[in-house]
Amino acid sequence: MYEKLHTLYKKHREVVMYIFFGGLTTLVYFVVRFSLYSLGMDLNIAQIITWICSVTFAFFANKIFVFRNKSANLFDWLKQGGQFYGARLTTLGIELLFMNLTVKVIGLSEASMIIAVQVFTLTGNYLISKFWVFKKKKDDLLEAIQETEQIIEEIKSGKREGYKTIAELNAALDAEDEEGEI
Repeated sequence: MYEKLHTLYKKHREVVMYIFFGGLTTLVYFVVRFSLYSLGMDLNIAQIITWICSVTFAFFANKIFVFRNKSANLFDWLKQGGQFYGARLTTLGIELLFMNLTVKVIGLSEASMIIAVQVFTLTGNYLISKFWVFKKKKDDLLEAIQETEQIIEEIKSGKREGYKTIAELNAALDAEDEEGEI
């Protein structure tokens, strides 16, 4: 049972981590929002501060844990941060348009539209983050190729013995890769 769950996790790690950290982002949202509410802060100011805090948490969680983006220079961090905030503002705008159109203009159920818009937003934010904000660069791919070539050389030289199949080698490499995970 554990092996099946572990295999399933490994196959869908990125999505599982995105959902997990999305849940934590929601927790950050509620903690900040209710804290500001209890302080009696103005509704709009509290909402803006809450949005900034939760999106900032989501940026770092996605960059580091979900997509494992390893860019180290300040320019890449700022560029990705700008793209991430821009994308989140865009999906927020789409949410507002969708909710106003479907609820106020068409007259559909607000509760069902809240669920529908969240499915859209979750999916959209994931795809934007994966394929635009934290997209793998050519340098990352070249690094992966070089690491693979190094592993092949280690196998040829006998430093990595005992692997009868590619699957065994992949499992060992995945185990090495997971050492840095939560």
